[in-house]
Amino acid sequence: MRDEIRLLLPQHVEGEESLDLTQAGPLYSGEEAAVKHAVERRRSEFRAGRDCARRALRHLGCENQALPARSDRTVMWPKGVVGSITHTDDYAAAVVARVRHWSGLGIDAESRYRASRELWPLIASEDEIEWFREASDTRLAIDRATLLFSAKESFYKAQYCITAKWVDFGEVRFRATLRGFEIELLTDLAEVGHRGRRFAGVFHEDAMRVVTFVALPASDLG
Repeated sequence: MRDEIRLLLPQHVEGEESLDLTQAGPLYSGEEAAVKHAVERRRSEFRAGRDCARRALRHLGCENQALPARSDRTVMWPKGVVGSITHTDDYAAAVVARVRHWSGLGIDAESRYRASRELWPLIASEDEIEWFREASDTRLAIDRATLLFSAKESFYKAQYCITAKWVDFGEVRFRATLRGFEIELLTDLAEVGHRGRRFAGVFHEDAMRVVTFVALPASDLG
């Protein structure tokens, strides 16, 4: 994993990424069913994500093993482990940790400028859209929207580790900060927090994509 991505991760979180999906190892028994009828592009992304996850798990001392998909398409992690996988058509990454340290992890990668204007009403509130419009040019506005989209996705993944429930884009608020971003709950979310609670996140942008990350500590819930 590149240093700039590894530096996003807090203590006790391990991660791996792939910038070349063709280098991923084969799927293990039990994993194939999730992409049995998928096109090759989807199969390649899925394979690379599982490969990153296995490499990250080795940093925790876990042996190579199958990581099947549950009925809700989330990963069946080893007992006592929490994790998150992301992939695009040219990138994959995974993060893992022991549940005694972190109760929820979320990582998300999006291609730069993915969140076009047509998506804005679906992912952002009027206040958030105004932040997009305050940008100095159209590309920066779309860049901001893409960051917001990815940040909310990372939070959704992290909280889903705990609640097994999805929340709507409108149920959280995004704010950019000097060192990353914050996600604020606009509704009570059982086992995660009450309305108004904020969660910090971090991100890295390069010429190709934005990668966001959110972690929910095991000892800091409610």
